[in-house]
Amino acid sequence: MKSFLRLSRHSLRESWFTLACCAAVIAAFQVLRIWVASQLDFEALSTLLRRSRFSFVERLLPIPLDVIASPLGRSAFGFEEFPTLLMMCLWAVARGSDCYAGRQQSGVLEMTLAQPVRRSDLSLSHGAVTLAGVVAIALAAWTGVALGIHWAPFPNPPPARQLAPAVANLAGLGVFAFGLASAASAWRPTRSGAVGVSVGILIVQAILLGTSRVAPSARWLERFTLLSFYNPSKVAVGMQSAPVETAQLLWHSHLALIGVGFALAIAAAVRFSYRDLPPPS
Repeated sequence: MKSFLRLSRHSLRESWFTLACCAAVIAAFQVLRIWVASQLDFEALSTLLRRSRFSFVERLLPIPLDVIASPLGRSAFGFEEFPTLLMMCLWAVARGSDCYAGRQQSGVLEMTLAQPVRRSDLSLSHGAVTLAGVVAIALAAWTGVALGIHWAPFPNPPPARQLAPAVANLAGLGVFAFGLASAASAWRPTRSGAVGVSVGILIVQAILLGTSRVAPSARWLERFTLLSFYNPSKVAVGMQSAPVETAQLLWHSHLALIGVGFALAIAAAVRFSYRDLPPPS
């Protein structure tokens, strides 16, 4: 237990600045984005898109444009946008890739294991700090949404608590990204290789999801991407209109994202516990 706490404190000291930056950026983005969204005429934008040759854009959206135009829809859609996803995945992939491959490449792993430290404590402490950071970044996004709603001139501002399902879904995505990066880190000898594998898989998953939405004949591709379980706008809006069905969707999403994320992280920890470390170069 002492080694676990000592390693956890060391891991937090190493990563607090990255965590603080990701949390600050995601909160600031949500505040700015909601204020900008409150200034836009979404009804005119919806009409323009449907009458133009870019009408296919609506098929890419997780919820209809009319729903996005509502104050709750505008607030929830920020969890679908690139800066939000980037900050969460940046933290998860950076930490996951550093757990094994990063430490081994820098030579820190050999020095750490030379101390009276169990490999399981190293994996658990690193994972605990990373998952705490995932929750902190998700809560920072929620705080930004709450501040944005408070300051934005919405005619009927939604309560910030209605965004809780979207926040939980974002945290689930972070757990999945961490598990994926940890698994890549345990199987790849270099951190750059682990980052490349995990980011590449996430990009392929996003391409499959986008293709399945744009082309109705390719809808079957959705079954091959776990990102189809990331539906923050859909669950946030759906909990107000169809709570029973949406609660089931949210449960399935958590089971998929968090379950697969934990399974990958555990598999990585097991491989690390039993493998031989190569000699330092």
